[in-house]
Amino acid sequence: MGVWVKLIILLSSLVTNSMQHRIDMGTCSCSCSNDDNPLLVGQGQAKSLQGPPGKRGPQGLPGVAGPAGNPGQPGPPGEGVGSDLGSSGRPGSSCNDLYQQGQRNDGVYYIKPSAHSSTFQVYCHFMTQEGWTLVASVHENNPEGKCTTGDKWSSEQGNHTSTSEKSAWMTLETFGNVESVTSADYKSPAYFGIESSNVMLWHVAEDTKVESLSAEASLKYKTTNDFLAGSNLYELFTERYPLTAQGTPVLGQLRAGALEDFMIRVQANAEDITDQVNDFKTYSYDCSSMECISDGGNDIFDTGNQIQYAVNSQTSFSSNLVYGQDYRENGVRIKTWAGHPFVGLAWIENQQGLISSFALKVTSNMGADGSGSVTTIQGTVRVGQMYAEYKANHVYGASDPSCAQTFFYVRSPAWHSVSPSSITTPMWQTSSTGELNDVFYVQGSMRNILVGYMLLAKNTDARIQQNEIEGVIQELMESISTVQVAASSQCSSDTNSLAVPVNAIHGRITTTIPNSTPGFIHFRPYSETGVPSAICPGLKSDGCNSAQMCIGGTNAMAYGSTSECGDFADWPTNKQDETILIFYGP
Repeated sequence: MGVWVKLIILLSSLVTNSMQHRIDMGTCSCSCSNDDNPLLVGQGQAKSLQGPPGKRGPQGLPGVAGPAGNPGQPGPPGEGVGSDLGSSGRPGSSCNDLYQQGQRNDGVYYIKPSAHSSTFQVYCHFMTQEGWTLVASVHENNPEGKCTTGDKWSSEQGNHTSTSEKSAWMTLETFGNVESVTSADYKSPAYFGIESSNVMLWHVAEDTKVESLSAEASLKYKTTNDFLAGSNLYELFTERYPLTAQGTPVLGQLRAGALEDFMIRVQANAEDITDQVNDFKTYSYDCSSMECISDGGNDIFDTGNQIQYAVNSQTSFSSNLVYGQDYRENGVRIKTWAGHPFVGLAWIENQQGLISSFALKVTSNMGADGSGSVTTIQGTVRVGQMYAEYKANHVYGASDPSCAQTFFYVRSPAWHSVSPSSITTPMWQTSSTGELNDVFYVQGSMRNILVGYMLLAKNTDARIQQNEIEGVIQELMESISTVQVAASSQCSSDTNSLAVPVNAIHGRITTTIPNSTPGFIHFRPYSETGVPSAICPGLKSDGCNSAQMCIGGTNAMAYGSTSECGDFADWPTNKQDETILIFYGP
């Protein structure tokens, strides 16, 4: 038993005895010496005994860490890239120069291309072994505008008729701000102030912040063949490929067999077309001459659907067309199909300008015999860059299958269409359902348009709704939208334009635009009107429809081409929210 334990037991025993026996110390309590008893010192006070220190116990668990202290002051810069590299006090001559000096972080920096130039800010993108300088951006601020305010690369004076006006690609003017390159056109002094051998293009959505350009770009690609040879785009467009119009327009022509391809596509998608009409009636072709429908089943007609056409006349019509036969007259080609629905297509090419009007006439004795109702349904339909106007004469509610004689015309920039000046129906009968003798008449200096007719019907006498008719027109347009209507390759030949192959960095370049090949940057291609575009980003124009895939190059309106005027010329509207960024590299 330890010493301390024994002492405590002894002390406890003494205290207990004192209380039990009430020991009277008497006078001895004041005078007797008790120094020999360490437990009895002074007036009954206990004196502690201190033994030798015990052995050190095991180390306890660490406590909870306290809060972090304040950060210390940053140390001085190391011996690597200086913190001021790319500042106004220490600019590079280009972004590639900044890279060679050690800069690696994308962002906005100052450069001074030469001793005689000013110092200005640019956006730099750094890749392995090289730096790229953003020199320009092309942005469409108004898809409906044609060379209007904001179209700085083509013209902001669309109604200005002087052909001496130079495109911004060929001038020393600058515009825009590096911080807003995706919300307005931008042209840096670097566009003409620094030299390059290659270019890189990015496709970025409009209003993307400058710090997010690289992360948000949907496409990135660059040239690698040093086609600029130490110059720049300013010199390319002023010296090697000036953006001036050609004297003689080259007109697109319908490829042989294209009308047949139109009809083949319609036939292949006939079920999708008729599915747009609820409870479509598959009528019978019961005229032995195959130029009419005698009854059609359930008394659709008392002989009807007799088709005729007229060129340059409202009254002198052809004989009835025999279903399935082809017809051609003065640049008009006509083809019919006795299917479901019945389809007649007429391609008006008019390359020689000999056609001033064209008409389709459909004559029908209606099975309604005067009962029921007749109404006109009309409107417009758009699919991509294709536009259609239609008009239908519709008989219904006569206890016989209802039917609608549906006429339309389609135009498309891909076809180099010139629209008719007017569309009328000089013979359009709605006073009685006894017979419908309808004429659809287009007039003007039209070219490369499709005029058509379809017979729609329901099994009941229910009315065919407008959304059903428009669904039919839309399906037909989608069916023919991929047909290649070839144009002359003289527009963008290798002798008057420059197509440079590219290497993809991010994303995949694809195209559905007719007469185009992905994997190029095409400089100064010409349209059929003889007007040049500056750049086709990612695509090579193989025909005369360059305005649909290229960014504008001049005031096309001054040369009589309204549709091609604007920074994004005649691009599809759903693609005009992109901004094209242009970089110079090593």
